[in-house]
Amino acid sequence: MKGERIMNTPRWIILLVLLAAAFGAGHVVGSSGGDGAAPELTTSSVPEPSSVEAPGAVLHGSQGPTLAAPPSASATAAPLARALAELPALDVPRGDGRIDVIVKTDEGVGVQGVRVLCVPEMPKSLVRSWQDVPRDQIDSAELLLDYANRLRWGKEAAVEAVTDASGACSLEGLSQAKHSVRAQADGWQIRSASRSTSEVEPGSTVEFKAKQRTQVRIEVVMPDGSVPEKAQITFRNGGSSRGGRWSPDRPDVDAEVGTWDVSATAGDGELFRSQAEQVTVEVGRPAPVVRLELVERTVLKTTVVPPDGEEVGQVSLRQIRVPSGARPDPALLGSVHDREHLHPQQGSVLTHTSYDLEPGTWLVGAYRGWNGPLLVSQTVDVKPGQNELTLKLPPTARKEYALVRVRGPDGKPLAGVSFTTSFESDSGSMSSGGGTVVTRPEGEYWVFHPSDGTSGEKGTCRISVEHAKLGRQLLSYAAGEAPTFDVRFEEPATLEVVVEGLEGDRYVGRLGVQLVAATDSKSAHMMRPTSTPVDGEGRAVVTGVQPGTFRMSLTLARGPWGGMPIAEEEVRVRPGMQRVRVEVPTLYVVEIEGVTAQAHLRSTTGEPMFRSMVVVQPGAEGRAIVDGLVAGEYHLQMGAKVTTFRLPGTSKVRIE
Repeated sequence: MKGERIMNTPRWIILLVLLAAAFGAGHVVGSSGGDGAAPELTTSSVPEPSSVEAPGAVLHGSQGPTLAAPPSASATAAPLARALAELPALDVPRGDGRIDVIVKTDEGVGVQGVRVLCVPEMPKSLVRSWQDVPRDQIDSAELLLDYANRLRWGKEAAVEAVTDASGACSLEGLSQAKHSVRAQADGWQIRSASRSTSEVEPGSTVEFKAKQRTQVRIEVVMPDGSVPEKAQITFRNGGSSRGGRWSPDRPDVDAEVGTWDVSATAGDGELFRSQAEQVTVEVGRPAPVVRLELVERTVLKTTVVPPDGEEVGQVSLRQIRVPSGARPDPALLGSVHDREHLHPQQGSVLTHTSYDLEPGTWLVGAYRGWNGPLLVSQTVDVKPGQNELTLKLPPTARKEYALVRVRGPDGKPLAGVSFTTSFESDSGSMSSGGGTVVTRPEGEYWVFHPSDGTSGEKGTCRISVEHAKLGRQLLSYAAGEAPTFDVRFEEPATLEVVVEGLEGDRYVGRLGVQLVAATDSKSAHMMRPTSTPVDGEGRAVVTGVQPGTFRMSLTLARGPWGGMPIAEEEVRVRPGMQRVRVEVPTLYVVEIEGVTAQAHLRSTTGEPMFRSMVVVQPGAEGRAIVDGLVAGEYHLQMGAKVTTFRLPGTSKVRIE
């Protein structure tokens, strides 16, 4: 089956449907418990769900929508079920971990009968990554097995509990992995009270907030009096909003208790919209039927077409209504702050639709990337209803980009590369960005110059070419040039860094290693070098390094400001596995007194890269402790107060 383009094969789609049918039923979080009992509130002050009967506000229950059975599943599922049954059971780690769960209303009333389910993270040994596998090299059997294992994991690894009369339950017998915790019950909107529930560790308590939910009956009418086949309903209340699907055969839409502004959109591209109607939803009281009358919207669909023989790159659109009597000068677009950034998909044209425009003359411009030059602009007379505009981009001039050809270790064109660009002016200012790139055939890329590199200012443009497995290479050229680069990736090297001289555990977990090409260390921070953490044994393994000469920095994390360098040395990285050692310098600790506001500490000696600023926050009684400082002279400033000191020789300093 190797080499088969499985995603276009009907049999593959059938297998996926059958797998979903086999494993999904009864194991999707939020499905009803076995006895079908509705959740109960623990106080009589709030009505039971079963006590509410209203034609306009129906509580969720057995009358909710049901999923249709997969077509012809009975005839084709048996062989697949037998094959899956023969698969060995997954090795699900268990332990003595426990996660406590509490489900309450906003009023603090516990909700009974809520089904809570948690699933641990799937071990990496069971997860296949298909991101870098070419489509025509994917083995269908392996892909199907991977999909089956993911579905089986959700079933076999799940731990379930049901809340008691106080709204509490415990999920027990858990491993020490992170777990995804979810809760749902018919007739209730249940959400996490404060924290994310996708990575919960054992020993934690998860709180959910529950609101009773009803349904509102809605009528949707087109301008000619007909009924649309479907519509999207939106409920808004201040900054809160939620949506729901509507169709003539399912006119009841979920709604939370409260007062809402309800509106509808319908038609291809949501070309019809209604005015908002206000409705109040209360438990125990029927909500009125809401009638939403659609009107045609004034929309402008703009299509960006690439030059003949080219693929369209990243483009941003700006548009402005031309004031009455004014000339449609493209300079008007410079005052537009809002813009739409359009990304290409395999050379297709780019489209964007703007809704609810004021009729009149509009000027629309297409720009290269986000802050690049204006490529083309055009006016359009927008009338009530649907309007269209096509912008044809001019041919790309060779002077606009650097041509980069990328080859892998085998000399063949290399796919899966990404680019980052930066510009450094001769005056020292720097800027960076993702880089606007057009992919060409045979491993060629047009990498457009950084926007600041096209301003006419003298400086250096840099391009980072990165591959997830092979590493990164850096290119540079003078602003104003349009060079051609032939980039050849070699087999990546692996560097084992051994950190020596680390005593005690004060800095354990705070050290990292960064590698920057020695030829481009000046702009290292612009290229966002990856930091590899140093483990508890003083080792860091850096993979995916292209052979060459690097400046290796040992960094120390300081709170939210990330790693700051404390040592550096030059290393020559060779192909294969290599071990290098780095010595931790003597690090000093200083106690600072008189800190009544945020202060800043900066070294004034040594290499510029070691002059990183430390933000000092006031602690108890105006004291603060700063550790991990290398030898040198320091400048401490709090407002207008400045103090200097040297290390070694200082253990306590006061800001005066």
